[in-house]
Amino acid sequence: MGLYDWHDWHDDAGSTAQIAKLLGHGAVGVRYTGSARSAAAAVLGYTHFDPAVAIPGVVLNFRRV
Repeated sequence: MGLYDWHDWHDDAGSTAQIAKLLGHGAVGVRYTGSARSAAAAVLGYTHFDPAVAIPGVVLNFRRV
């Protein structure tokens, strides 16, 4: 599941994003392997999708396959 995903696509109820907003903490995503510029574009999208969700940093796992 993604940062904004859970039961329904209509809202973020139950998602990691909702929990981060409720607790007042940031969210960090770890997922990308084998991409660089595309990962940067995805992170940019995450930071602008819902400004109420703080994304203080991102951990990227670059692994050559």
